[in-house]
Amino acid sequence: DYKQVDGVMCTQDAMQVDEMVHLLAEERDRDLRRIQSDMEELHEIYSSISEHVDVQQETIDVLDSNVSDSKEQVGGAHKEVHKASKVKKAKFLIAGAAVGCSLFGPVGALAGA
Repeated sequence: DYKQVDGVMCTQDAMQVDEMVHLLAEERDRDLRRIQSDMEELHEIYSSISEHVDVQQETIDVLDSNVSDSKEQVGGAHKEVHKASKVKKAKFLIAGAAVGCSLFGPVGALAGA
């Protein structure tokens, strides 16, 4: 039970094995193309994620800088409020001494202060 295939005499079993090998090779090629396509898609996804992370990192850097600047400004404002409080107390002491002096003389100045 021989048949000639491509100039070679083959049995029916050999032809079936050859056909199976050919089908498996085609299936393997399809699987490899699918894997390659999936890998390309995965690469695109990772690239997109990387771009988003870079953009977000820039935003985070700006926010971090703003927080640092705000902290410095709050510290400076706290010092200014403290200075203003001292000036206010000094003005009240001076005003009290002036009122006391004008009303009661030198003893009033000491009492007003």
